[in-house]
Amino acid sequence: MSWYDYPPYVPVARRRQQAARKVAALRKKGQNIEPVIVEGRVIAKTFWGKAWCKNLEAYSD
Repeated sequence: MSWYDYPPYVPVARRRQQAARKVAALRKKGQNIEPVIVEGRVIAKTFWGKAWCKNLEAYSD
């Protein structure tokens, strides 16, 4: 694959199947798989990060 080619498209249904297989394999190995829970809406802590978020919000409809 050259630097200007895109990887082949993978449909969402296939990605979900692959994820389900991976989760099943990890659970079979004994690992506990849980979803990530995001608490709150703040993603930035620094002044620059907050300014960046504010700038992005200015582009929303």
